[in-house]
Amino acid sequence: MTPTLRIAASAAAVMALVVAVVAIGLRPSGPGSDQLTPTPTPTVSPSPLVIPTGEGPVLLTPGPYLAASPFPKRITLTLPDGWSGNIGGPYAVFLSRLVPNAEIDFSIFDKVFADPCHFDRGAMNPPPGSSVDDLVTALTSLPGMTVTPVKDVTVSGYHGRQFTMTAPATTNGCTLPPGAGFRIWELPLGATDDMEPGQREQVTVLDVDGTRIVLTVMGFEGATTTPTPEVQGIVDSIRIEPGG
Repeated sequence: MTPTLRIAASAAAVMALVVAVVAIGLRPSGPGSDQLTPTPTPTVSPSPLVIPTGEGPVLLTPGPYLAASPFPKRITLTLPDGWSGNIGGPYAVFLSRLVPNAEIDFSIFDKVFADPCHFDRGAMNPPPGSSVDDLVTALTSLPGMTVTPVKDVTVSGYHGRQFTMTAPATTNGCTLPPGAGFRIWELPLGATDDMEPGQREQVTVLDVDGTRIVLTVMGFEGATTTPTPEVQGIVDSIRIEPGG
């Protein structure tokens, strides 16, 4: 072979090797292959918005939310469209929607009224003890209220006791101010839980690292005691952080 032909042959061999290497580099990786595969981009969850603090509810955009100080525990949950909310100080977080009517509240209290139909008679004396069962016993024994059997539940890893209470269908015979409902409990700063005739509330009393928190849910499917899928979805999204 002449020098010219040898040079041409060598150039052709080099070109063939380059083409082969490129082809191998472009070949998809298979089982046992040493080829690197692209690393998927991690999905970043949006940071929760903070539920505002104040006396009145504020309309909230859909998404994840955080309830924190001045409420003593950090609670996150996800809200759909149409919900309003506010942190009512160190003892309450209020969430609600008007149409269809629904409500989810977190509250801390010890004062329970002795008779919801005659709340001018005042609070229970002595007040309920400090445990979950003490408060559950007080609430389920209120005169005139219809209460489902109490059951054990877990919310965000915390043990609780849950029941649904239904107010009487009428206030006839009650000593209530005009337009008032059945008064059940009162928070330390004065906010009260008043039930309208026939109203239902799902009550869950939780022990959260020594703090007793009451989760109240309203918004049911028809005449049942089962929360609507939307309301239950919010409850299922609740996460309570340990500590303060």
